[in-house]
Amino acid sequence: LLLAGWIGTDLIFSHTFLQRSADLSYWLQSNGGKPLEIVGNIFSLFFAFVQLPVAYMYFAYATTQLKALYYFTLYTLPIVVGVWMKVFYYQGRPYVIDSRVHGTACDPGMPSGHAIMSVSGYYVFYLILTEDVFPGKPGARWVCGPLCALIGTCIAFSRISLGEHSFDQVVMGALVALNVLQHYNYKVFISLLHHFRRRVFPGAMSLNL
Repeated sequence: LLLAGWIGTDLIFSHTFLQRSADLSYWLQSNGGKPLEIVGNIFSLFFAFVQLPVAYMYFAYATTQLKALYYFTLYTLPIVVGVWMKVFYYQGRPYVIDSRVHGTACDPGMPSGHAIMSVSGYYVFYLILTEDVFPGKPGARWVCGPLCALIGTCIAFSRISLGEHSFDQVVMGALVALNVLQHYNYKVFISLLHHFRRRVFPGAMSLNL
């Protein structure tokens, strides 16, 4: 409901959101200067993409490959949804409509892919840390939960400070990821996997033969 409501709201006020967010990005860049830009790039480039090599190492050496496959799809599925939404939505970025704002990304901005990755990626990190690395330790949840949430929030904010995304694009990305995380649980994953094995895989094998 939140995602549907936000899509409807954005369709009506998208230009206003972009302009107001461009004003905010310009204010942040003017007052934050180089230090804010450096911090923004650290979160936007390092913390957003460090997930990939770390996740690869985990998926490669995990003792339970089925669970690792679930974590992998839980991480990538929201990103795939976001890419398709970018194609159909095709909305610009703050720096495109306001020459005062500095930015570099050139693909469509709605929804924010970094916001999707910050939510799905660090939620998967949270699950790995609390269920696999430190299983059964309540203290791990109290430490890992706020830490992952803080890093994810900083990544999303960095996209606004760098002029790469408007705040509605960031919110949309977070909502897309949250919807996938809510509905695509381990039970659904196992059900889809069994369905694939029973129906899709035999058909594909017969075509190959």
